[in-house]
Parts: sequence; C-alpha cells; structure tokens
Amino acid sequence: NPLTATRHRQIFDKYFSTFKDKKLSELREEDIRESLQRMLSNGIKSKAFNNATSTLNKINDYCVYNHLNCVNIRDKISEFRKCKMVGKNIFARSNKRESELAFNEHEAIIIIRYALEHPDYANLAIAALITTGVRSGELLALTPYDVDIDKGLIYVEKMEQAKSYEIIDHCKDGSERTVFLNSDAKTIFNRILELRLKDASTCGYLFLNPFSEDGKLHLRALDNRLRKIQAILGMTDYIPARSPHDCRRTYASIQYLHGVDIKTIQAQLGHSNAQQTWDYIRDIVDTNTRANKLEQGCIL
Repeated sequence: NPLTATRHRQIFDKYFSTFKDKKLSELREEDIRESLQRMLSNGIKSKAFNNATSTLNKINDYCVYNHLNCVNIRDKISEFRKCKMVGKNIFARSNKRESELAFNEHEAIIIIRYALEHPDYANLAIAALITTGVRSGELLALTPYDVDIDKGLIYVEKMEQAKSYEIIDHCKDGSERTVFLNSDAKTIFNRILELRLKDASTCGYLFLNPFSEDGKLHLRALDNRLRKIQAILGMTDYIPARSPHDCRRTYASIQYLHGVDIKTIQAQLGHSNAQQTWDYIRDIVDTNTRANKLEQGCIL
C-alpha cells in the first residue's frame, strides 16, 4: 500500500542512508549490526526502533521473494530483539527468549476452555486467534457474512487499523485470503455466531462491545481482556504478559508441532514468504521436541 511504502522509505532515509550506495548483494552483516547499534547508542524510542527494524525486514522479504542474493537481515535483527527499554531512550539486554512470545499447547488449551465456559465476544475472540492464526485486526474486521461454517472457512479481506480503529479494504501486505477452520476453530466460531444471532445490535461486525461508541470490539479491549484472562488463570505468576499477536505465534507453533507443513501454515497466516513463518516457530520448539522430530527422519 502506498502509505506504508512511503513510511518505510522515510524511515530508510532517516536511519539507513549509509546503505544507499550499496548493492543488496554487497550488504554485509557488519553493516546491519553497526546501523542498529548506532541507533541504540544515539538514543531511540522503542517504537521508532521497531519501525526501523520493520523497514529492514521489508528489504529482506523483497530479496527472498525475488530470489536475490543477500545476507539474512532477519537473523541480524534477531540479535537485537533481546533489547528492552529500561528508560525513556535507554535500552538494556533482556533475558527474554523467543519461546516467551507464544503460549505453549497446555496454556492454549486452558485459555480456549475458559473462553468456552465464559462465552462473551472478547473471550471467544482470543480463542479464535489461537485456533486460526489470523491477525487481530483481521479478526475484528470480520462480519457474520465472512464466516461459512458449512464450508469450514472464513474470508479475510479487510482489517482494523490499531491506532485509528478504521476498517481498511485490504489486509497487511495484500494478504487477503481464505482461512480454513479445523474442528477446534469451528467450535469457537459456532459459539460466536450463536452469540451474535441473539444480539439485537445494529453494528454490522461479528465481534461486539456494548461499551464502545460504535458498538464494536476493538484491539485495546482485546489486549486488556487477554491480560485479564492470564491473571484469572494464574499465568502471570510464571510467564510475561502476552499480546493478541502472540496468539498468532501460538497457532503457528502448535500447528507445526502437530505435523502441519510450513507452506500450509504460511498460507493460513498470510505471510508473503516462508521465512516469516519460520521466524514465528524457530525458537518456540524446545530441544527435546526437536530431537524427537529429527529421530522420525531416520532412514536406516
């Protein structure tokens, strides 16, 4: 989308102007590492740093999509993901691992069961995120007509923007798609539709919130509810707070651990390339699981 392209171009000009005279094939790991380290040393807010790394990721995606020879930029960025804000513009190393960015299967089951036992729009929306892997903005833009239980799918064609709550007529990176529902997801969406059919609200969207001005459930309320559920279920005692986007990582990792191939997961998530999907899964698979999966590949 043109607005996103313009934003990334402005970020590139601000932080990565030293790359301008280089060919992608000449870009080195040191160039990326030095540019990121320079930003941290000069003082940069967390949001600005995330926007800058997002722009680098776009360059990486472009190279992968067009089969261009370039250093793996995402791997270099991952070295800096362990940095967290400890002051207004001060970063420090964090011991947080990628495995902390998703619920494990046991935690996911507990959350889904809680949602089914306390079926309101916010609880069921969180369960839907875990069982479909769609982006939270895509989920909140659904209408009842986008759900086809008989065919076992939902049509993802729009999304809600996080800041403005505006519904836009396309998804991130042009990932409009059909998302297939497994039996878990069908159970969740059946409950959602039952709830929606009983509701007399004139709001046209699937997920409602009687306390919002437009009668619709929005991302902030969804984020607050997820934190509340974690507290109710006693998860805050041993894991950090999760975000709705971490439910997407949860879906990807659970599907992978149950033998679903990476291309199928990629299509469900709407990723433009498989590397993005691998980034969701890579460090979530623990050592024992990897060892067991590798043992299945023996041929003697």
